[in-house]
Amino acid sequence: MEEKLIRFYKYLALVSAIICIAVFSLTAAFDHFGRPWQAMQREYRTILAGRAQNDRQRAEAERSPIEVRQLVLPGELRVDRCITCHAGIENPSMDGIRIPFSIHSGDYLTTHPPEKFGCTLCHKGQGRALEVQDVCGVEGHDPSVSLQYVEALCAQCHLTLFVNGLPSSGTEKVRGGLELVRREGCLGCHKLRGVGGHVGPDLTEQGRKGRHYYSFRRIKGDHSVVNWHREHFRDPGGVSPGSSMPAFDLPGREMEPLITFVLGQFSPSLPLDYYSSEVLQEFRSRQSLRTGREAYLLTCSACHRSDGAGRDFGEHPYGAPSIGNPDFQAVASRELIEYAIWSGRGTSRMESWNPILSGLRAEELELIVDHVRGFRPKGPSLAAVKEADGSMLLGRESFAHNCSLCHGEAGEGGPGPSLNSPDFLGAASEEFLYSTIVIGRSNTAMPSWSALPPREIASLILLLRSWQKESRGLSLPRIGGGNSRRGEDLYASRCARCHGRFGEGGIGPAILNPDFLSAASDGYIGQTIARGRAHTPMFGWREDLTRAERLGPDDLGDLISFMRARKDSLLDFLPPGASTGRPLQGRELYHELCSTCHGRAGEGIKAPALNSQEFLSGATNGFLLATLTLGRRGTAMPSWGRGTSEYRRLTAGERLDIVAHLRTWQREVLRRDWISTPEP
Repeated sequence: MEEKLIRFYKYLALVSAIICIAVFSLTAAFDHFGRPWQAMQREYRTILAGRAQNDRQRAEAERSPIEVRQLVLPGELRVDRCITCHAGIENPSMDGIRIPFSIHSGDYLTTHPPEKFGCTLCHKGQGRALEVQDVCGVEGHDPSVSLQYVEALCAQCHLTLFVNGLPSSGTEKVRGGLELVRREGCLGCHKLRGVGGHVGPDLTEQGRKGRHYYSFRRIKGDHSVVNWHREHFRDPGGVSPGSSMPAFDLPGREMEPLITFVLGQFSPSLPLDYYSSEVLQEFRSRQSLRTGREAYLLTCSACHRSDGAGRDFGEHPYGAPSIGNPDFQAVASRELIEYAIWSGRGTSRMESWNPILSGLRAEELELIVDHVRGFRPKGPSLAAVKEADGSMLLGRESFAHNCSLCHGEAGEGGPGPSLNSPDFLGAASEEFLYSTIVIGRSNTAMPSWSALPPREIASLILLLRSWQKESRGLSLPRIGGGNSRRGEDLYASRCARCHGRFGEGGIGPAILNPDFLSAASDGYIGQTIARGRAHTPMFGWREDLTRAERLGPDDLGDLISFMRARKDSLLDFLPPGASTGRPLQGRELYHELCSTCHGRAGEGIKAPALNSQEFLSGATNGFLLATLTLGRRGTAMPSWGRGTSEYRRLTAGERLDIVAHLRTWQREVLRRDWISTPEP
């Protein structure tokens, strides 16, 4: 029995040894002759021999070794073995042969020699692998890019967002994607290369993200990165619940370039000599200066649209005001727009574009402000108004519709100053009236009426002149250059009590307003101070006082000198102006008429939030009154000064009451830090 067991184990050991030798032999044979890449090289050798032009070329082709071929790029610590299968990429005789044996398409290898660039730099994939599923498989950590999107890899070295740096040929898709990003304002929410917003994720490294970065739970069809982006652009909220990104209803000819662009976003990881200086500068956030329109489209148009039309608050979960609306442009000052851009809106998706946060330069933000201000109609020239044939009938109609809301039905005054005053009309020149109508008074309730045609403006001036029943003469001594420092003391003691400490207006108009000072001549100012305004609190400082209190010619010169010096001076905050309304009554009116859209606490429901400290710091009482009075054409905001069939007309006092209530929400005054903000 023991001998049988010994004999059995001997036979078992022999059979096992034979099996192991056979397995090892077969493995070695397969490894030497049976690998797919070896079969490809043998097929390539056959094709090469078949296309030989002579016996020498045929012999060289037949002697071509079957071996692993690789490109070693020591500067990047990268090894690419793609040429093991793609052996003919530099062989002209392989033109017209199928992939993987064909010559490389185009003339890319003349500017991108394989010994310097390798293969995976432009095609991605696992360069050291030899099996197709390992090199190109989509499940890999760094899958190769299909030829349909291979242009995306051009972007990592050549793409400049702010200047045109892409080659003119071979990059049509990625350039098309860049134009879409610029047109749709993607940087309003996303950061790229240190520039943009923070609402959405930073896209600078989006091209490096493999499948494991994405959730495909809500993706229909192919679970690839490309299809994820396609579905996400079509329905952002459906793919990523809670996303505030608007849906892009783009045709296929635009969708594919946008996907290509996103797949091409990489930060520098190669030797610096691979990149242009413009690309490296952008990654250091030292981008080239753009025009206001370019900067606006790049950062603002996603929410506010390219024409400033905005997004309706009732139709979109995150609405945006219509900043191109003519009624907004008529009343919005430069300072209001600057506050919105530099400080944002803390209770909305409008974030601060301070250079420290956004990467934009201070001068670029000023260009955006200029562009937004450019939505305002330019208005007719003074010459065109003078040439127009004014009509009293048209003047009365225009005044009743536009001006009586603040100046009274007969120009007797209201929230706005009296316009039928002989003292005013005797001092006001045609140029002054024209400038006041067309330019308005920034940060006051006086809007710009630049959208009116020349004939209507001429008709308004004609109507005002018809109220000039008399013209009292006043001989003023020549007013020379005054002492602005002494004028400041005079202003503080004589004028500030009515016109405001900063000239922002109180019971008197805003006389340090830059628009007023640009329109008013020294003679107009001097005559107004000296003569005053009959039937108003403004008495004549030369005529109506005792000798000891009168202002002489030198005093007038000092005051005018001070006022002129203040024209271009900048305060680090924006004075809101006087509030003459009744807050408690305004609260009742607000809850009745405004809270449905703006919320009971001004938090914003179907309209912008009004309790934002950033908004209230940039919106003066004059702006609020003008907005209530005129409304916003084309939006849900009615004109409460005119009234409609749906909404009743509010008196001037009721509108002032609402303004007073809104001002009670302001708890702090935000400083205009951008006046001296350093570069990032």
